Amino acid sequence: MTLNYQKTWKVLNELESTTSKICSARGILDSAIDALENRKKGKAETLMYAVDEYLQYYLEEFDRKFKNAWNETVTKLKQEEKDDYMSPWGHSDVDV
Repeated sequence: MTLNYQKTWKVLNELESTTSKICSARGILDSAIDALENRKKGKAETLMYAVDEYLQYYLEEFDRKFKNAWNETVTKLKQEEKDDYMSPWGHSDVDV
């Protein structure tokens, strides 16, 4: 089993894209803080609810993308390593 460069690049790029979306929540929080400092409680409240919804959605997306990236890279590398240590009889060198 060998890593497929295109698949690996795709899953890691998707993960990075989702991470960027999560980081942009900082802008919404900054706007909420500004609203609080300017005594605009209604706007601050709206922004806080918005960032809560935004983060819930993108953190779930991040979790899915992270698992995909992990499976496409680390899991495949681990399987490759395991396959390399198996003898032709189906036992690892350590078991022999």
